[in-house]
Amino acid sequence: MNRLRRRVRVALLRAAARDLLASRAIRTTWGRHPSESVDNQAFVGPGALVAPWAVVGPGAVIAPGAVVAPLSAVAPAAIVGPGAVLAPFTAMAPGSVLGPGAVLAPLVVLSPGVFVGPGVFIGPATAIAPGVWIGRGAVIGAGVALAPGVRIGAGAQIGNGVAIAPSAVVEPGAVIPARTAIGPHACVRGPEAPGSTASAASHASAATAALPAGAS
Repeated sequence: MNRLRRRVRVALLRAAARDLLASRAIRTTWGRHPSESVDNQAFVGPGALVAPWAVVGPGAVIAPGAVVAPLSAVAPAAIVGPGAVLAPFTAMAPGSVLGPGAVLAPLVVLSPGVFVGPGVFIGPATAIAPGVWIGRGAVIGAGVALAPGVRIGAGAQIGNGVAIAPSAVVEPGAVIPARTAIGPHACVRGPEAPGSTASAASHASAATAALPAGAS
């Protein structure tokens, strides 16, 4: 199981790095003066803060009250919602969305097409693959790896070091304990699922059992 988590996390980080390095926001801004770090085709709303040495690409939207810290990058057509915060060493790939009041801790990478809902917190060193959807108020721990197509329901809690395989679903309010691996297409039930009597930890264990033979 530990080997699976490491393989998934490394693969996601490598893919995210390739996407970001290929984007125009990254290629054309290295070495610029801090005053030139925001592309003139980007929108920065009233009260938003884009720190020196942050990078904001063309067509990106930084909504009012948002904070983009130094050494973070917002690629073309990415959207940072009102009051959202990007800590240093974070990156948003093209087309990704960070909802109002959401927070990215250091070393978080959002791949293309990722949607992060309002009030979500994502812990440090977490890699999020293309097409991931995270609902309102969810909490994602440190060192988590979310594979393509994963859906995290509103208010779900994902522990540190969790690895979730492609197209898995975590229902609203579900809790996944730290260092758990969830198999592809698995469903982790929430506490209010109809007919559900097992604990959230039991649901996560059942989803882990869906991993391919030998994966752990």
